[in-house]
This record gives sequence, structure tokens and C-alpha cells, in this order.
Amino acid sequence: MDYLKCIQHSIDYIEENLQGEIRVDELARIAGFSPYHYYRVFNAYVGIPVVDYIRRRRLAHAAAQLACGKRIIDIALDYGFDTHNGFAKAFRKTYGCSPEQYRIYVSGQTPKKVDLLLLMQHNLKGSIVVEPKIVVKPAAKIAGYELKTTCNEGQNLRDIPAFWAR
Repeated sequence: MDYLKCIQHSIDYIEENLQGEIRVDELARIAGFSPYHYYRVFNAYVGIPVVDYIRRRRLAHAAAQLACGKRIIDIALDYGFDTHNGFAKAFRKTYGCSPEQYRIYVSGQTPKKVDLLLLMQHNLKGSIVVEPKIVVKPAAKIAGYELKTTCNEGQNLRDIPAFWAR
């Protein structure tokens, strides 16, 4: 059994059904595993638990939708959140700001899904961990700008653009 292909097949299913109900026992069935084994194998290949992956992908798609001007509650309901508050709480935990604040700076692009087969072609694992290589370089002088900000209440989303506009 090729675990990599089985997990990738379930990831493809997740991506196709982000706006619908996704049950882990169904994902396990698609991959050909028991739910318990599926949890373990998914986590090993992707680097995060399957429920976290689903939530992050739904939030990523919802974040991209914010650029369209659609009502936030409608976006939340489309991606499986029952209330505006539940969506806002999950969104703030993931992005560090409210959906309203994020909407101001959103690009409208959705991050790409995990492609395990492509990662394996490049000898990477799903968690995208690469062996570190220590390189010693000669001393050099570096100039830069300093900006102190915080992610609280989306302050960084205001400070950084204002800083670069100067």
C-alpha cells in the first residue's frame, strides 16, 4: 500500500469538499485506513493533525473570499462555521486579526494545498522540514530599518504599510 498516494487522495477530497461536511471516518475510508490509523499516518505525512489541516484550509479559502466584498457571516457559513463569533475566533487565532481587519489588506489569493507527491520528488516531507546546513560566512556590515510593532488587534497590519510608505 502506498501511504503517500492514499493520503494525497484524501487531501484532494478535502480540497474538493471544503464547503461541505468532511468526516474523518470518510477520509479514512477513502485512504483505506481505520480512522485511528488515518489520524496517525496523516499527521506523519502532512505534519499537522487532519482536523487542523481542514480548519486551516477552510480559513485560507475564507480569507481569500474576504476580497470579494461578500458578507463575513455568509463566508463563515459557506465554510462550515455556525456563527460569526465562532468564525471570528478561529480566524483571529490563525491570522492574528479579525476578518474585518484582514479584509482591508487581503490579496484574494488562496494558498496552495499540500501536494505530497511533489514534495517527495524534492525529497521533502509533508511538514516541509529540510536538513539544516551550517555555512560560515565572513563578517559583513548590514544596514536596515527597525520597526517595533505587535500583532494585537492587527496593529502590525497598519504599522508595516505605514512604515514602508515613508
